[in-house]
Amino acid sequence: MTKTDKKIIIGGDFNIDLDKRNPMKDQLEEWALTSGLTQLVKMPTRYRLVNTESGLTSESSLLDHLYANDETSVTVTQEGSISDHDIIKAEVKLSLNLKKRKKLTIRDWRFYDKEEFQRNLKNSINEVSNYIELTN
Repeated sequence: MTKTDKKIIIGGDFNIDLDKRNPMKDQLEEWALTSGLTQLVKMPTRYRLVNTESGLTSESSLLDHLYANDETSVTVTQEGSISDHDIIKAEVKLSLNLKKRKKLTIRDWRFYDKEEFQRNLKNSINEVSNYIELTN
């Protein structure tokens, strides 16, 4: 993926804990850096009880991510929870030209393998950018 002057937001449950060191975290951080994206979720988003030798203990993880290349246009809050995950709410400042019809393309990337995901994400950036302008 390359940097773009269009405003982009990518989010989801990436199953990579940003609060722990691991190779996948390093790859994700490198991808965000080279793509010009900032991770906007800063607090843990998953909580669970773990049975250890010393008894039950609570653990947390930062698994849910929201990346944007213009963090000033997105406000992120955590509200309530479902099961063991917090609900992440993102409010995006939109500037719409109501005279032009806009098309929004949404893809469920869970159904793609890694290579297809990377290829389609790269190809989709320009397609989505043509339909969505997240400018003030």
